[in-house]
Amino acid sequence: SSSSKLCCQVIAKKTLRPWKHLTAVGVLKQYRAMGCCIFHVSIDPPWLPSEWPKVFSTSPYASPAGCLAFRAFMAVLFVAHLVWHIIDRNEGWYYFIYLTHWSFMFEVLYMVLLLLADLSGKNYLPVRSLPDGSGQSMPLVVSAALFLFSIAQPLSCAVVVLYWTLDNPVWAMTYTPDYLGFFVHGIDWILMLISFFFGRVPYSIQNCGWLVLFSLIFVAWTYIHYIAQIGTIETCNEGQTAAQDCPIYSVLDWNDPEKAGYISLAVVCIGMPLFICVYLGLNALRGCCDGQSDLKDMDDQVEAEELLTRQRHLESQYEDNNQNFCMEMCCRRN
Repeated sequence: SSSSKLCCQVIAKKTLRPWKHLTAVGVLKQYRAMGCCIFHVSIDPPWLPSEWPKVFSTSPYASPAGCLAFRAFMAVLFVAHLVWHIIDRNEGWYYFIYLTHWSFMFEVLYMVLLLLADLSGKNYLPVRSLPDGSGQSMPLVVSAALFLFSIAQPLSCAVVVLYWTLDNPVWAMTYTPDYLGFFVHGIDWILMLISFFFGRVPYSIQNCGWLVLFSLIFVAWTYIHYIAQIGTIETCNEGQTAAQDCPIYSVLDWNDPEKAGYISLAVVCIGMPLFICVYLGLNALRGCCDGQSDLKDMDDQVEAEELLTRQRHLESQYEDNNQNFCMEMCCRRN
């Protein structure tokens, strides 16, 4: 009836919409209330399980089809530059010893998984956010994309800052990078930042610990590299040091353990938390700029379809009851 339909609409409007958890403020309030510690290492999403298609397959600035096209363009662009970079550097397996290259490979893999997650979620749109969190379960590719997002986004920024302040200071450059050098030390971060603001994948306290863990692993790798005398493909110190004795980065040379230790400690304990704070701030800024009107429309559309389906079901039941009643009366008369 019209009265029951109106009642359902009023209840739906008064219900707290779970897509509000997609905002940075919602995420922070959620985890402060839970009493969580500062750095979390988790792949659990900071949203309700039924919301993952909205997170990965929608954008404040494009339709779902436009969002998918943007993801595809970025994935192709990053894969092409990675292949070009590996071929151009021609360093063999030494290519894989550098932090810049680790970061760039994480970025490329993230862009590819982000595209696959978008493709997976697009098939379930429009989807309604359910208060109990029920709905389509989150696929493995989405969990992997979230894991890489929590590392690749802040790490791309960290690589740019560390390169232009420690490895090749902008105020005292030892050499001028070529185009690919600029791409992996700046342009890629700009593109990652555009992708960050274009999408809705939230950067939260729950997942930020992965960056700290990653930095610890790389510091441990630099020490293993020094102990094992792996070296680099070319000599260093203007040819005065043999290639096998060269550090990965001259600024992090374990031949001077005190200096290397202080730099490692500063990067892990001060630098990485700062980059985490920067991205928490960027996440809050993005949340303030996202009115989520398309998500509201999506919820309203699904609600309207559910109400219409329910009304048709009630009308069908009513007709069936009338037919049964008429048949019963006819039988009694006979």
